Formats: sequence, C-alpha cells, structure tokens
Amino acid sequence: MKSKKTRIFSFLVVCYFVCACVDVRTNHRLSLTDKSDKEISILYSNHTDQRLTENNVAYYIADWNITKPDSSSDIVISGGKDAWHYYIEKGRPKKLFIYIFDTDTLRKYNGSYSIDDIVGEHKYLKSLSYSEKDLDKIDWKITFNQ
Repeated sequence: MKSKKTRIFSFLVVCYFVCACVDVRTNHRLSLTDKSDKEISILYSNHTDQRLTENNVAYYIADWNITKPDSSSDIVISGGKDAWHYYIEKGRPKKLFIYIFDTDTLRKYNGSYSIDDIVGEHKYLKSLSYSEKDLDKIDWKITFNQ
C-alpha cells in the first residue's frame, strides 16, 4: 500500500504532465482604450456576411468583457503570436471588424434580441474595420472617444 506522500507526489506528477500537454496560449497584442464617458463592450469579427458570433448578449455584459471609461483592456484571441494575423487572413474581406456597444444598450436588449440582431439594427455606438496594415500603423491600440 502506497503512503499518502507517495500518492500526493504521483498525483502532482500526473497533473504536471497533463497540464504541460495542453497548449493554452492567448494573444494580447490588440488593446482598446475607452476615452468616452460610457461603459463599453466590443464584438470582433473577421467577416461581414455571416452570423457574427455564437455568444449571446449576456456574454458581452459580463464583467470581464466590459471596458470602463478612462481605462484600457486587451482584446484577447486564442493562439500564439500570429493569432491575429491568421484570424484576419481567414476572413474573406481580410479585415478585422469591431463593433462597440454601450453596455446600457446591451442590458436593455438582453433576452429580447441576439447580438447579431443588435448589430443588424445598428444599435452599436460605432463600427470599425481594420486591415492588418492599419492595425500595424496604430500599433494595435484602438482608442474609442465618442
């Protein structure tokens, strides 16, 4: 019968190897600064002619997706250092589309509209589109000041 220390050590070794096999890289290159007086949330996409997202409105009003006035947040994508490049290239227009929402508007329509409906009805503060070259010019830093 194994001792308690041996079982704990074995468990930790197994955990180490399992975790080492999982590649959980994220790319934080793109950032958003909110210079407005509104609390905002964004949706990004690499296309304009399909359903934009599987996420519902509640996803965009969750605390971790909100950027408060006079603050910045990273727009994160899964993958390594070239994740944004591959994401933009995968879309037919070869652009990154960003929709900026007032979180009060999202809360108002949460449960009655999908995020695609909100975009379709132009209930966002601003829509932006960037080629990879455009993003390089602004050093991958987007500023919203409406």
